[in-house]
Amino acid sequence: MRRTPPSQDRTTILLLLFGMILIGMLSGRPAAATGVPITNPGFEADPLPVGGIRTTITGWRTSPGGGDGIFRPTVSDYPGGIPEGRNVAYVNLSGNSVRQALSTPLEPNTTYVLSVEVGWNNNDPFAGYLVQLRAGGTVLAEDRSSLRPAQGTWVTSTVRYTSGDAEPELGAPLEIWLLSPGVQANYDDVRLTAEPGEPRISCHDLTVATDEGRCSASIDPAAFDPDGRAIIVAADPSGPYPPGDTLVSFTLERAGTLETCDATITVEDRAAPVGMCNAPETITPRQAPLSFTATASDNCHVASVEVANARCQRLRKDGSLVDLPARACAVSLAGDTLSVRRTGGIGQRIVWEVTATDGAGNAITRSCETTVARGAKKRGRR
Repeated sequence: MRRTPPSQDRTTILLLLFGMILIGMLSGRPAAATGVPITNPGFEADPLPVGGIRTTITGWRTSPGGGDGIFRPTVSDYPGGIPEGRNVAYVNLSGNSVRQALSTPLEPNTTYVLSVEVGWNNNDPFAGYLVQLRAGGTVLAEDRSSLRPAQGTWVTSTVRYTSGDAEPELGAPLEIWLLSPGVQANYDDVRLTAEPGEPRISCHDLTVATDEGRCSASIDPAAFDPDGRAIIVAADPSGPYPPGDTLVSFTLERAGTLETCDATITVEDRAAPVGMCNAPETITPRQAPLSFTATASDNCHVASVEVANARCQRLRKDGSLVDLPARACAVSLAGDTLSVRRTGGIGQRIVWEVTATDGAGNAITRSCETTVARGAKKRGRR
C-alpha cells in the first residue's frame, strides 16, 4: 500500500604564491575524518506509533503540499527491520524533498562523505532515489539511484565530494537533500564526515606587472607550511616572464610524490616612459636658429615621442606668465623636434610639451622650457 500523508590532526591552507598557488598540506599523520553535526539524523526526534505518519520533521524541511515526511514502519514494510531507531523519512512525489541546511560551512581542501540508508518499502512502488550534498543551494555531488535495494530492504548511498581552494561556495552552509524521482523512496541514518584533503597543489591564472625597471616579471615559487618549513614549488619555465601570456607548469614534490598543475601568467607593462626635453635652461638670441629633439626611455621600448603646444611667454611683475603673440618669437614643431628661428626678447620664455608613449600604450606628458638670456659681453682690447 502506498503511504500518502493525511495533509501535506589539522587542516591548513598554506600561503598563496602571489595569489596563484595554493597548497593544502597536512602536518604529521593525516587527520581522521570527523562527523559533521546533523540535527535529527535518524528522524527519531518525533515519536510515532507503529504505522504512524508525520508531515513535519524536527530539524528538517519538507515540501509544501505534502508528499514527504516521516513514518514508523510496520513489520510488513521491512521484515528485516530498519537501519536505525524506529522512524524513517519518505519522499513520495517527484520534485519534493526532505532537506536540511547545516551549521557547518563548506571548507577548502576537504573531503566530505555523505552516507544515507535508502530503502524500498515492501508495500509501495519504487522509482529510485536521489541524495545530494549542496552548499549555498549549489549541488556539489549526488547519487542518482546508483544502487537498487531489494524490495523490503536497504542499501547505503554514498556521496563523496572534495573541495578545492577556489569554489565560489566556500563558506556557504552545507546542505543535505533527499529526493525521489517519482514514487516513494525511504531514507534513514544520515551521516556526513569531513576529512582534510591529501597534500595537493592547485593553480590559478595570475596577472602581474613588470618588475621595476625591467621588461619582465619574476615570481618566487616558494611557500611555507604552518611550522615554517619551506615548500619548494618548481616552475617550468622558471621565468622571468615577458609581457603577455606564458603557460607555466608548477610542480610540488613531497614525500617522493609529484603533483603538477598549469596556470597562465600574464605580465603587463604598466610603467610609463620617461620623457626628456633635452634643452638648456637658457639660450641667447645669437644662438638662433637652433632646435631641441626630445627623447624618452622605457623599461620595455618607446613607441613614439612628440612635441606640442609650443609658445612664447613673458613674466609679469606680479610673477604670472602671459602668452605672447606669434610674432614675438618664431618656433615650429615637427614630430619630436622643436625648432627656434627667432628667440624674441631678453627674459622671454619658450615653453612646449613632450609626450612619450611606450609599446603598451602607457603615456606621459611633461612640460619643457628655456629662457632667453643675454649672451656674455665681449671684452674690448686694452
